[in-house]
Amino acid sequence: MATILPRSRFDRLVLYTILGSLIALTLLIWRGDQIGVQAIAVSPPHDAQGISTHTQIEVHFDQPVAQVDDVAGLTLTPPVDG
Repeated sequence: MATILPRSRFDRLVLYTILGSLIALTLLIWRGDQIGVQAIAVSPPHDAQGISTHTQIEVHFDQPVAQVDDVAGLTLTPPVDG
């Protein structure tokens, strides 16, 4: 009767590496993407009406965001006219 337990040290190393990789993959799939900042407050609110086109837009994030000298363009999703 054949045994499925690894016999050599190398076989055990391979088995533990595969098991560790499967555990890490399972945790990654279970927890999902945890990278990135989340917007916790936006002004004006998304349902605001009658807002001037010169109104300042503020977004507050859940963690500090690095400031850069070269500011990239603003992208709105979904796209808006104007």
